[in-house]
Amino acid sequence: MLERPNQVLVIDDDEAAREILVELLDRIGYHAFPAPDGNAGLEWLAGAARSPQAVLLDLRMPGLDGFEVLRRYRAEGGSAPVIALSAMDDKESVVKAMRLGASDYLVKPIEPEELREAIERCSLGSHPLPAGVLPPANQGARPASPVHVVPPAPIVPVGAETLSLKEIARQAALRAEREAISAMLARTNWNKRKAAARLQISYKALLYKIKDCGLTDPRITASSPQNLGPLGLVADGSSIA
Repeated sequence: MLERPNQVLVIDDDEAAREILVELLDRIGYHAFPAPDGNAGLEWLAGAARSPQAVLLDLRMPGLDGFEVLRRYRAEGGSAPVIALSAMDDKESVVKAMRLGASDYLVKPIEPEELREAIERCSLGSHPLPAGVLPPANQGARPASPVHVVPPAPIVPVGAETLSLKEIARQAALRAEREAISAMLARTNWNKRKAAARLQISYKALLYKIKDCGLTDPRITASSPQNLGPLGLVADGSSIA
């Protein structure tokens, strides 16, 4: 297979949707390669001279669905950014895809600029990371105060002898991801859009990850009613106006 710049692989079993995506990619300056199912997509990736700039992957396909394609591709060392596609804003599917190594996700129908921005956003990192690991902070962020997240040592539970090294590493990666998100939110004073930009993920993806990690804005927690005493008194005994 000849090398061409700006290659994007489109894996979608819906012929009409696939043709629309190929046309959109052509309009915004990318060379699109269609694959009608998961097996064809994996074969294209295995035979490519180099990784494509991005892979557009429909999650819901008969036979080998998008989740299994993503799992196999990452397990085989595939590093191209994968943008998951869905016809509906299904939170569980999005979270599952992100855990398997998706770089971003888009809900159909997709606008040209939305598609361009997603590909450019995912292509900022030259070496996409494996499943469960966030990309580094945005290179445009101030270098004076970078976030250094050291993944904690895996906490091995009772009966861990039944866990594989791969599963232990996955759990450690998820904990490291939670720490990275928490640190960036603290740095940006819980400005989610700014945090998403610096983490190089979409705003919606960050919202899903915040919920999935069980993170809560400390400002909301501090102002919640449970922090008030009887008759509107604060814990220190002072009244609120």
